[in-house]
Amino acid sequence: MEQSRPSLLPPSTPLSMLPIILQTDYSRPAQDTSRIRKLFKWRNDGELDLHFDWSSLECFLSCNRSALWKLIHSRTTKGKAALTFGAAMHAALEVYYKLHREEDKVKVLQLCRQAIDASFAEATINFLDEYRTPDYCYNCFLQYITHYGNESLTPTEQDGKPLVEFSFALDLAKMEIDSSVFLHYGPGCLTDDEEKEIRSAGSIPIHIKWTGICDLIATINGENWLIDHKTTSILSADFFDGFNLAMQPVGYVNAARLAFPDLNIAGFMVNTLACRKPTKTGKGFEPHRSYLRYEPWHFDEWKNDVVQLIGEFLHNLTLNNWPKKTTWCVGKYGKCPYLDVCSLPPDYRLHLLQSDQYVYNTWKPVSA
Repeated sequence: MEQSRPSLLPPSTPLSMLPIILQTDYSRPAQDTSRIRKLFKWRNDGELDLHFDWSSLECFLSCNRSALWKLIHSRTTKGKAALTFGAAMHAALEVYYKLHREEDKVKVLQLCRQAIDASFAEATINFLDEYRTPDYCYNCFLQYITHYGNESLTPTEQDGKPLVEFSFALDLAKMEIDSSVFLHYGPGCLTDDEEKEIRSAGSIPIHIKWTGICDLIATINGENWLIDHKTTSILSADFFDGFNLAMQPVGYVNAARLAFPDLNIAGFMVNTLACRKPTKTGKGFEPHRSYLRYEPWHFDEWKNDVVQLIGEFLHNLTLNNWPKKTTWCVGKYGKCPYLDVCSLPPDYRLHLLQSDQYVYNTWKPVSA
């Protein structure tokens, strides 16, 4: 069966997607609720849209209970240094590749530095004891463009615009959910229209869309590649091996090929920027690139896996039963951000979740 093309949306602005700062009390703060990410969006025909992206699926895969806190109650942690650093580097690379035709390279570098500074300025954390500073980010960025200064990589253009930092929404599947689900979580928790929730009755069709933001499509030695920038402080062979079957790259390439069939996209390029803590003897910055080509069976299995996992998610939602996966309560990167919540008796958990220890989940890969 022929798949529909994913709808493309205007280029996103990552700097506007950082979390909202909360008041420091345990009451629900009065804020612009239009920015809060709700699980469902009502359609004009009375049915529901469910936009699922890789970050949502990754959250559910790590622990069903964490998906309850982040995807249902829309609460997440304040920014972390590594995430802010990565967002700042993405912002600089977005500017750099969007302005690849600009002859005034000094101006381009100034704008890239401004993008980095803006990302850090909107962060909600303190960097006093962190090496991931705006200066270090810009220094790594300069090393990156110096290292690849003579590369044959050119951003691919569509309708006269480079395909840099663009959103997509791919029709994935259609399922149903009973309207009684709204009673489990309270009016206005799952959608932005309490009245429609109250009036709804019976089974409601759900249109599931796979969404995301692609960093770049570029031509390299005559082939078009979907490129994803990855910043990391830990680099090993396992880092690259994980992309062979990873859902994010396979899903992104699938969406890009359907959106731009004429580009004959060759595959996925992992554009890695390893930015470690500077030492006297070690390498602080190290760039690597890995190229992956996928076969039709990759896309078939990807779709089956994602649809089944989303079905499991909706099953948890319907029953209001979110089992914990305690293996990930404490891992090599520290404790789960929701460990404090889950450690409390059930009646106290939402009180902590609504405190200033957490912020609203406002990140959306697509605006609609």
